[in-house]
Amino acid sequence: MGYDAMALGSVDLGTDAPTLRERLQEADFALLSANLLPAGVLPFQPYLLREVQGHTIAFIGATAIKAKEADDILGLDVDVEKAADAIARTVEALQPQADIVIILSNLTQGTNEKMAQEIAGIDVILGSRDGASPNQVKLIEGPDGKVVLQSSGRLGQYMGLLNVHFDPEGRVVIYEGKGILLTTDYAEDPALVELLKEYRQVP
Repeated sequence: MGYDAMALGSVDLGTDAPTLRERLQEADFALLSANLLPAGVLPFQPYLLREVQGHTIAFIGATAIKAKEADDILGLDVDVEKAADAIARTVEALQPQADIVIILSNLTQGTNEKMAQEIAGIDVILGSRDGASPNQVKLIEGPDGKVVLQSSGRLGQYMGLLNVHFDPEGRVVIYEGKGILLTTDYAEDPALVELLKEYRQVP
């Protein structure tokens, strides 16, 4: 489907470690979580850097899961840092390298808004969890500029479309976004239908 990266979510982690590792290794895109540690246990990383039209973009993942839940689900001795602390630390570390910072968040809308207000250096937060309409796009004043928040809903019912324009210093100047409800008006993709069959899902 042409993904660059995906944030690990608590639902994604709802299986045993060997099966999860096998599924993650099938992905040909980056799996991200800055607050689930240590990353070496499973094939994921805290962030991804991409060069786009002369700018370096940092994508950082945030996972909504507690340490005890991670231990119970994965059967591994993993540490889970508070997501906001991990994001703040990672954004600060990437400031010398990244012109634009995008958070891929599995956190609640309230937590996303709080991070936007309090953590300097964030430009965009893309969410997928509770507390926001799939069509909701918000602009929040952060410590050093505007932060765009968008939620695309859950369970793949919507596709989020967001266009953000930045000035030469990487600050948000214009944005527009919407959630597209994937109804039967859109034809099924044959390759995706076959993939779903392989995993014994009903398209």
